[in-house]
Parts: sequence; structure tokens; C-alpha cells
Amino acid sequence: MYYLVENVDDPSEVLLLRETAGGLETVEGEEFQRVIAALEEDAAE
Repeated sequence: MYYLVENVDDPSEVLLLRETAGGLETVEGEEFQRVIAALEEDAAE
């Protein structure tokens, strides 16, 4: 499961977190781009 956290003062700044057995981890790099692209595509529909 992923969590998208927006900066209250600047919603264009987001942090993507992934739930793991040990808690939450920050998602970066290629995985970040892939998840954000999927969210944007879903929002466009």
C-alpha cells in the first residue's frame, strides 16, 4: 500500500511512502515516478 503525503504549505511537494512489514519507507527514484504516473493517469480518467 502507498501513501501520498502533501506539504500543507505547498501541495506540489509530495512524499510517497510504502507500507512494509517494518513500517513505512520513503519511495524514490524510478518507483516514485512509476507510482506518480499511475496516479496522474487515474486522475485523468
